[in-house]
Amino acid sequence: MTSPTAEFSIPSEVCKGEPFNLVPDNTNPGDTYLWEFNGTTDTREQVEVTLGESPLTLISLVVTDPWGCSAEFIKPITVNAPNFIGDITGHEGSVCKGETVTLSYDYDPQGGGDLPVAYQWVFNGDEITGATSPTYQTTVPGLYNLWLTDSDGCSAWLEEPVSVSFTSPSEVLISGPSQVCEGETYLLNGFTSNEGVPRRWLRNGSSITPWSVNTPLEIEETPTNTGVYTYTLEVGGDCPNETDFTVEVFPTPEPGGVGVEVAFQVACDPFEVTMTITNPDSNGAYSWTNGDAGIQTTIYRSGRLGVTYINENGCSTTKEIQVPQFPDEHLWVFPTGCIEACEREKLNTSYVIGPLPDFHAYAWLWNSSGTSGSGMVPPEDIYPIGDLQLQLDTNLFGTVCEQISDPLNVSYASGAGCEPCEQELEIRVEDIHSGDNYPFLSYNVHLILNNPYPFPLTFQLNSPDGVYIPGSITLGGGQTQVFMVDFIPNTGFSGGSSNLSVQLLRSGQLFCQQSKTLNFPPAPLPRMPKNTRVESVFSLSPNPADRITTVHYDLGKLSVSRGTATLYNLKGVALRKVEVSNNKGQVDIDLSGLSSGTYIVLLQSKDGYKTQELLIKK
Repeated sequence: MTSPTAEFSIPSEVCKGEPFNLVPDNTNPGDTYLWEFNGTTDTREQVEVTLGESPLTLISLVVTDPWGCSAEFIKPITVNAPNFIGDITGHEGSVCKGETVTLSYDYDPQGGGDLPVAYQWVFNGDEITGATSPTYQTTVPGLYNLWLTDSDGCSAWLEEPVSVSFTSPSEVLISGPSQVCEGETYLLNGFTSNEGVPRRWLRNGSSITPWSVNTPLEIEETPTNTGVYTYTLEVGGDCPNETDFTVEVFPTPEPGGVGVEVAFQVACDPFEVTMTITNPDSNGAYSWTNGDAGIQTTIYRSGRLGVTYINENGCSTTKEIQVPQFPDEHLWVFPTGCIEACEREKLNTSYVIGPLPDFHAYAWLWNSSGTSGSGMVPPEDIYPIGDLQLQLDTNLFGTVCEQISDPLNVSYASGAGCEPCEQELEIRVEDIHSGDNYPFLSYNVHLILNNPYPFPLTFQLNSPDGVYIPGSITLGGGQTQVFMVDFIPNTGFSGGSSNLSVQLLRSGQLFCQQSKTLNFPPAPLPRMPKNTRVESVFSLSPNPADRITTVHYDLGKLSVSRGTATLYNLKGVALRKVEVSNNKGQVDIDLSGLSSGTYIVLLQSKDGYKTQELLIKK
């Protein structure tokens, strides 16, 4: 009879947390095994082990054969535990957007910790390719950490990642007249997105107001000398910013100067308006804001146009002309193409809205015939099958121009995409964000989405009452996840029921669809003056817009002495602000320099009335 053997082989050193296997060198059927290490026993033949803090560990194996004979073998192993006690520095304090942050590993040789021999920087959990030195420079906000390796080849994280953040400089704008006559008083209006930091005004490089948070954003100037004045609005804080605005002062014109009178000639197809000065000054000069010079210009789109008359002394008079929109410019609200609805829905609750202004004449045409009228265009229900068109007639300086939209073809479909979804969808409104959190109304919706299919699906969230951010969520096959989305309502929605339409796409194609009615809590409404009734009309055109959108508003009987129309991004940051001075009219918002996406335009009166509209920037 041969005695059992208990020998086994292990490495002499391992790193803390590094797994290794315990395997006998020789095994025989019927033998039993008893491993013991760090007070732990295991009776399996082969064991995977991960050792902790103990620097030296004894591992023993007792092997017993079927006849009760035993053998024991003991072997030591050294556990190397890396000890990094340094910190990441360089992320402290306020750093302005666009500046570079240099992160460094601060090793303290007096602290007794290990000196790293290898470094790997990690950003938001992902390794940064090539970032293997003790320092790393970044301009990107997020969480940064280090995976360090000591001279024994053992690696470990620093205890806590560090957060890098950047502060955006305040937006600074100046508006006012760019040309004035000598002795004329004018106002310059400054704007900053952060009014809680010191600021000051300068004229031609010299300070004209002190540095103070109380320095007014509006200044009044009456230059007594001609020339060019450059005004600067400087804004302090952690990330200072400034902007310049130039005012040219011309000599005072002689009394009794010639005015500017304009005659109009309109052509409808193609649309053009020719404007001619009827009382020209032979010694003066005329310039138009579209770049033309002389007593005549022709434009090919609507909008505001200015003509500036400069007399022989160089002082100017400017006449603003508002060219009404051609009918084609109102037809952006009319959808063209095809609507192929599921037959079971019948479209009997859907309608197409008309443009906001009053028209000389309009007509809703179903297959080239239909109803007509004048004034404001009412909505048109969509339930027949066929082609729907909108005809608009506009009176442009005495000339009536007619335009008919491209058709919207309405038909019914069945089959793929029209089947009800099998997925389980639970939606509930959990919280409302307004007031202190956002200047405009928004809701926070708690979504639980379940995809029971074995392939990924994209959930598209749509509502006739506003927009969901994000509006598209992709979920893997068999997954259930919780999502928090923001719902930003459109004009007129202040709580109550709203239909959520969920379309599920598979590889970009409609797979199925489902709708659900959500009940939103009432929005907090501002207090209105006693006995004041507000029947407001508020729209943006064009929308989507590229360079400029026009705010059309009619606040009914509300008395508005002063108000604002403010453009916000979806984070609640004010980007543009224009003043409104009565209860009905229109103002333009300049969109140049803004990225494509969704924005909010908030119309607010001095009396506390608020209404909002979604704007799409192309």
